[in-house]
Amino acid sequence: MLEMDLLREAFRQKQERIEEADREAESRQNRSSPKDRLQDAALKDSAKKALERIKKAPDVRRDRVDEIKKALQAGNLEFDSKSVADRLLQESILNELL
Repeated sequence: MLEMDLLREAFRQKQERIEEADREAESRQNRSSPKDRLQDAALKDSAKKALERIKKAPDVRRDRVDEIKKALQAGNLEFDSKSVADRLLQESILNELL
């Protein structure tokens, strides 16, 4: 559980820094748009490549689903419930911060 506490604290601190930066930007009333932030050609290229990869990625990994189905049918699917719970909590925290 210590790992989760450290993760929560790190995300809380990150969120505070982001909120502070947002307040400073608003006080200057000079907030740049995301488009303005992508002026660097390398950054634009990386963003385009990332979007292309996301669009090409399947929503469901059919091979993994089939593997899990076979293991369930055979009765030999093993998993660590604590790891599953920890991962769900981590994703929940990330979703709250983003």
